[in-house]
Amino acid sequence: MSVAPLLAEPALYDYKGKEYKVHPWTYEVQGKFEQYLKKRAWEAYAESEKHLGQDAADRAMAATLKDIATGYYSFGSDGVGKALQAPEHVRYIFWLCLRKHDGAVTQEQVRSMTETGDDYQAAIRIMNVANTDPNLRAPREGAPQTS
Repeated sequence: MSVAPLLAEPALYDYKGKEYKVHPWTYEVQGKFEQYLKKRAWEAYAESEKHLGQDAADRAMAATLKDIATGYYSFGSDGVGKALQAPEHVRYIFWLCLRKHDGAVTQEQVRSMTETGDDYQAAIRIMNVANTDPNLRAPREGAPQTS
């Protein structure tokens, strides 16, 4: 079991002969991911607003504001849990974890590093290792854990 998250120590990840440090989901990483999800919600609203009538646009804005105000995009919420089922969002948080120790890592590199199913699952496994709480049961296979 890893105590990395308790000490904010990175897990080591070897990808094609290069070693990467995968930072645990500290409050800083969680906060950046939450801000990313909120930004994506506003972008989705702005895009849909172009195609909606005024009443529907007002309802969409109210729903977006409600989601943000009620913590739908806060770590540990259903919203974050659902987001982490989507590869696009998993790749984003993986990028946050990698760039904490290597600011030169790009989102394009992360996409390449997770292009195949096996590589994608390896990224999830190493994030689970970086975030394993020794007091919890082993994380389930297939999705990053939020708590």
